[in-house]
Amino acid sequence: RDSTLPEAFARRNLPSGRRVLDSILFGVHNDYGYSLADAGVRLDDAERMIRHALARQPRSEAYLDSYGWVLYKKGDFAQAKRWLMKAATASVGGDPVIYDHLGDALWRSGEADEAVARWTKTVELATERLSKGPERADLRTLLTTASAKIERVQDGVPPNVAPIVKSNVETP
Repeated sequence: RDSTLPEAFARRNLPSGRRVLDSILFGVHNDYGYSLADAGVRLDDAERMIRHALARQPRSEAYLDSYGWVLYKKGDFAQAKRWLMKAATASVGGDPVIYDHLGDALWRSGEADEAVARWTKTVELATERLSKGPERADLRTLLTTASAKIERVQDGVPPNVAPIVKSNVETP
């Protein structure tokens, strides 16, 4: 008799539990795919994982950014720019990482002024977040990196944008 209570509870609550589990799994797909893309390895696998997450949550700013970033790493700057702009639009409050990624894609697309505008937005958002919360090394690094990109452009020197992957060799 006691064993039927958990079964009945599970049957009643399975749909909501399934949604929570699915949400976690899609997040894992996105996060792992983004990590691979950011490291510049197994980009086809990264793209597949991110697309899987994006298919389930097509308006997620994190998933849109991840997809744009894997396309950037593959050298498809036009599509990267398209997806990163969607991520920036979907971003509530603005995510400085998205604007930094978008700036790099714009720079690689030959849109220097637009790139500087996005890196400036990166600096503003990172500064704002650092002033409101605890010190975060990732935001401090992003602030320094975006500021350096702007300074280099102002000095007439190409900025150090994120590298692309020249060969997308899949490893087992």
